[in-house]
Amino acid sequence: MELCNGETIRTLPIGELITGPGKTKLHKGEILTGVVVKKPEGYNVHHFEKVGQRKSMACAVASMTALLRQSPSGEIEAARLAWGSVGPTVVTAAAVEDALIGEKLSLETLAAAAEKIKQIVAPIDDIRASADYRRSVSGNLLLRLLDTRPPS
Repeated sequence: MELCNGETIRTLPIGELITGPGKTKLHKGEILTGVVVKKPEGYNVHHFEKVGQRKSMACAVASMTALLRQSPSGEIEAARLAWGSVGPTVVTAAAVEDALIGEKLSLETLAAAAEKIKQIVAPIDDIRASADYRRSVSGNLLLRLLDTRPPS
């Protein structure tokens, strides 16, 4: 993240910018002026999905982004996963990523990982959705990775 106060520019890793609901590491007078994203090399599955009450609302009930690298035989070699709107900050889960490594992208593999993430996320109840619903959606978003498989 590129942050500027009019005189100086500083950079901050995206994972450090948001510290909690409505809280950031922005200094007084600073604004976000840029986002630098390095294209991840070697990942052959890229997926992002947001679940909301309707498409026009910016606030998500839950979201998930995934980067996977699969071998030619279909085994998952690397996984990067992150969920939004299901905790005070973006939720990552090394235990869920690790559970996918060495496995094929299958309903069984993703269902087991979905159960893990439901235990890790810490959503709240609010006007958009209950914590239980957000927990379920967090797991179900993993199942959507089945749609990223090439047709057989």
